Amino acid sequence: RHLMCAVQHRFRPDAQLLRKFVDKGDLGDIFLAKAGWLRQKTEWDSDEWRRQKRESGGGVVLDLGFQMLDLSLWVLGSHKVTSVTASVHRTKKGDVEDSATAFFRLESGATLTLELSWGLLMEKDFAYLNLFGSGGAALLNPFRVHKGMHGTLVNVTPALETPKNQYKQSMEAQIEHFVDTLRTGKKPMG
Repeated sequence: RHLMCAVQHRFRPDAQLLRKFVDKGDLGDIFLAKAGWLRQKTEWDSDEWRRQKRESGGGVVLDLGFQMLDLSLWVLGSHKVTSVTASVHRTKKGDVEDSATAFFRLESGATLTLELSWGLLMEKDFAYLNLFGSGGAALLNPFRVHKGMHGTLVNVTPALETPKNQYKQSMEAQIEHFVDTLRTGKKPMG
């Protein structure tokens, strides 16, 4: 049997490139990571099943939080979490949380903050992962990498073709990778 962590954000080209920057130490020692997925409140939010634990299994942490936490820890090199402090908010309409914040301390000494919401009263959704290190900083959405070089901050963001639908592309890449591991016997990407 072959098992693989099926979280498609790991297969986004910008996320894979960011992980390479981190692995090579281009940003120095990462001391702070900030991640979040804040979704605009829309008509689909009125679906009652989404707000009922018995029907949905959980709230925004299960829906969006797992994906952003996985992406953050994966990009950082899967450091062990040593402590977590969290807070959730629930509207009166359901019995699952619709917003959450968390603060993670990592074994590396870095900290990670995570913000999640289904009820953002803004004109659009936004998801992000920002990394801050002793030698530079990087952002996802939009993808940017800055390094301290020769006493100045330099934008070293490589040109990266942005697909029309990066979520669809990353899902297709994930499936292709898993099929390849089945055909070749290689270990899935971790």
